[in-house]
Amino acid sequence: MEDQLYYNRCRIRIENTIITCNCNAHWGRKNWQITLGDKDIFYEADEKQKSSFKVEDIQELQFEMGNGGNSRAHEDFPSATAYVILKSDPDPQNFFYFFINEEYVLLNQTKAYDFCSIVLNHIGDRYGVPVNYKLSVDTKKKQRNLIWLPVVFILTFLLIWLRLHFGH
Repeated sequence: MEDQLYYNRCRIRIENTIITCNCNAHWGRKNWQITLGDKDIFYEADEKQKSSFKVEDIQELQFEMGNGGNSRAHEDFPSATAYVILKSDPDPQNFFYFFINEEYVLLNQTKAYDFCSIVLNHIGDRYGVPVNYKLSVDTKKKQRNLIWLPVVFILTFLLIWLRLHFGH
């Protein structure tokens, strides 16, 4: 079995045991490969990021959609981020990420959403692992980032108050 998913400079090739992705935009590129072994899943991106997961340890595969552009000046591209949920650790582990330059209204009605769903369902079907789309996958890293939000709000309020009372 082989599937070719292609849309606007993003190509994902799905074979029985290898999935490759090559997505390009004017501000960057994302390349990765997933190798589906008998007992392990191996991920490698741009020769820098590598990870592996034992199939028996995987509870679920999840994905979320977001903005793949690195700033508003560089467009608003739909991006898909996939996670592995392990039986022994409820904190989602990063799996893969890609973006597609496309116009959209709703993120769950994009080629990026469709492609991610197809890739994860291929993996989930192969290993008998459930796949779920989440509006937002709650990770420890995101929770740490949210801790700073009230601090920034308080400091901003304090600076405005000081400027109104003591500044010109």
